[in-house]
Amino acid sequence: MGRHRGVGVTTVRILVAPAGSRFSAESGSEDGWLYDIVTGVAYAKPDFEFTCITGKSDGHVPERVTVVTLGGWPADELGGIALPLRVARAAGKSVVSGQFDLVHHGLPFASGRSFSIVGVKAVRHGVPLVVGPVQTPLEWTGPDERGGRLTALDASRLRAGGAALARAAWPLLAPGIGRLSAGTLRRASRVVAMSPAARELAIAAGARRERVDVIPPSVRLPPGGQPTWPRPDTALRLLTAGYLIERKGTLEIVTTVAGLAAAGERVTLDIAGDGPAMARIREVATQLPGGGAIRLHGWLDRHQLADLYASAHVYVSMSRAESWGHTVADALGAGLVVVTSTNVGARAMADMGAPLRLLPTRGRQQLSDELRQLCRSDLAELQREGETGARWAAATLGVPVIARRWARIYQEAVAVRDSERNPG
Repeated sequence: MGRHRGVGVTTVRILVAPAGSRFSAESGSEDGWLYDIVTGVAYAKPDFEFTCITGKSDGHVPERVTVVTLGGWPADELGGIALPLRVARAAGKSVVSGQFDLVHHGLPFASGRSFSIVGVKAVRHGVPLVVGPVQTPLEWTGPDERGGRLTALDASRLRAGGAALARAAWPLLAPGIGRLSAGTLRRASRVVAMSPAARELAIAAGARRERVDVIPPSVRLPPGGQPTWPRPDTALRLLTAGYLIERKGTLEIVTTVAGLAAAGERVTLDIAGDGPAMARIREVATQLPGGGAIRLHGWLDRHQLADLYASAHVYVSMSRAESWGHTVADALGAGLVVVTSTNVGARAMADMGAPLRLLPTRGRQQLSDELRQLCRSDLAELQREGETGARWAAATLGVPVIARRWARIYQEAVAVRDSERNPG
């Protein structure tokens, strides 16, 4: 198993292909989850070495992690369809030649888009394949998320035309890619889902039940301070963060908070992020009575965002659909009270024991009632609730905790391979 680095020390060589569109600590959501998995295991297990194929990379990369970049990685449908071919070309014959002990297929996350040419080659040559983390599809998406416009608002006409062509072709291609993806899941030594709902989805798509594990993403914020709870005569600080798109329901939060402030409640709202909905949010915040309670920060780096979390007391999310919701997880880790709509991700966290205040999706009146109650609540009780959330996040979603669980998946997959090769 692997090549030796000294007496009694054996290196396990892992190819992560693909490892997201951007391998960086500053990446958001899915890309960031893969970065955290790889770097967390690399720090925790010095006997693991990783080679990661990604669209681009920036920032710190730890020792024992080598990054291979593909260059421009379209975020639209055309890029998704071409991705298996591009990854296979970059991987070349490295798996076949025995250069790696295990292949981890990291993206795409959806079970129907999990086809991996590299993974198929790995299995054929006796190399273990790990797939994941698989997530559930979004329950709802808005028009500002289609065709790659969320991350490619300045796309060229050629790029936009290619995306439109891919969308038109997808209904014809989807059944075939779905069958290939199901085959990838069936062949995998282990499949990792980020929630119980995603686990059932992977099993329904072809994965063997006994080979599917649930490992959620880790918290993403760097360690920071806990909130400084306000005096009874100062404002309660609310926070929401992420892409400002229709699905996130940020405008509902803005109008609710502005209404409470206009009615005399001591409350402010900080918004971190940007996106297609920013112009409308800024317009509404300017026009509404009480809009002065809204503060727009734009995009922040991880440390600036951690500082903003540490200055808040309550995190608010009214997203209509989330497969997980990393900002909610980060808010729990930062010791904030969390109010969130009941999407798939929030339900998964609540089922795992997270102390969330769940509201109906699109429940604007319930949001207003909940925030008004929070403005008038005993602050010591809110602080204890936040501390409970922070303890839960550290024990369940802490980077070392999640890294150890992924390392165990890798170790078990390689151990099974070795036992099959050496049954005696």
